[in-house]
Amino acid sequence: MIPITNTLASRNNRVPMGLRWSGVLFVALLWEFAPRVHWVDASFVPPLSAVVGTIGLLLRDGGLLHHILASSLRAVAGLSAALVIGVPLGAFLGRASGDVRTVFDPFLRLLSQVNPFSLLPVFLLLFGSGELVKVAAVAWVAIWPVTFFSITGVVTAEPALVKTARSFGICGRELLVKVILPAAIPTLFVGIRIAANLVFFVLVGAEMLGTNAGLGWLVHNSAMNFQIKGIYAGALVVVLLGYGLTKALERAEHWVYEVYERTESDGRTAVGKDKNIDSTMAFSSSAGASLLKPGSDVGISGVSIVRAKYVVDANVTCIGAALPAVGTEAMS
Repeated sequence: MIPITNTLASRNNRVPMGLRWSGVLFVALLWEFAPRVHWVDASFVPPLSAVVGTIGLLLRDGGLLHHILASSLRAVAGLSAALVIGVPLGAFLGRASGDVRTVFDPFLRLLSQVNPFSLLPVFLLLFGSGELVKVAAVAWVAIWPVTFFSITGVVTAEPALVKTARSFGICGRELLVKVILPAAIPTLFVGIRIAANLVFFVLVGAEMLGTNAGLGWLVHNSAMNFQIKGIYAGALVVVLLGYGLTKALERAEHWVYEVYERTESDGRTAVGKDKNIDSTMAFSSSAGASLLKPGSDVGISGVSIVRAKYVVDANVTCIGAALPAVGTEAMS
C-alpha cells in the first residue's frame, strides 16, 4: 500500500492555536478601537463591546434565544431536505452512464444558478405563506452543492476498490451502500459544509419577508427602527451559528467514519467466528470507511483483505465480474 497523507489536515494540526486565531483577534481589536479613535463613525459602526453588550441584553430578555431557535429549526429542516433529495439524486447520477450525466448536467447547472428569492412567488403559490416557504428557499440553495459533490464522490470512488468488491460478488445495492458511499463520504461532506455556509445567509434574507421571528427578522426590525447595535448583534449571531454548524458537521464526519469502522470490524469478527467453510481470502467492505479518513494515511486502493472463514454462495455473481475461484472444492 502507498501512503497518501492528508496534507491540509496535517498542516492545520501543525499550526499553533494562537496563530490560527490571530486574524480573528486582529479584526476584533480593529472593530473595538476604530470607532473609539474616530476612524469610523461610532453611530454607524459601534464598538464590538457595545455589540456584545446588546447580545447580552437580548439574551436576558429571552428574545434572542427565541430567534435563534426559529432560525436554527428552519436551517436544519432545509439542509435535511437537501440531503434527502440531493444524496440519492447524486448517487443515482453518479452510478448512471456517462451519457446520462452529460444530458442532465447542463440542466442541473442551470437550475443551480437560479436565485432562491426569485422563486419566492412560486414557493408562495406551492406552499402558502407559512414556514415551508423559508424551508424551501433554504433547501433550494443547499441542494445543489450536496447533489454535485455526491455525484463527484460516487464517480471518483477508487476504481480498484470497486473492481475488487465486484470480483468477490459484491454488487448492486450492497456495492453502493457498503463500498461506494463510504468511499464518497469525504467528498460528500465537502458539499454539505458548503451548503451549510450558504444556508444562514439565504435564511436571513428569507426571514425578512413575511415572518415575525428569526435572526433575519431581528436584523430587519432593528434596521427599520434604526437600532444599529441590534443590526450588528443579529449579524454577529448569524456568523457564530454558521461557524458552529460547520464545526458540528466536521464532528459528524469523524463520527460517521468511526461508526463504519466499528460496524465493519464487528461484522468481520462475527463472520470469522460463525462460518465454517474456508475461503483463502475475502473482501472487507470496511475499506470504504478508511479510504480517505481525515488526518490519516490511507492505502491507495483502500482495499482490506482479511483471512477468515466465510460461507461463499456460488450463486452470488455480478454482471461483468466472475466470482473468484477460491475454495472451489468447498463450493462444489
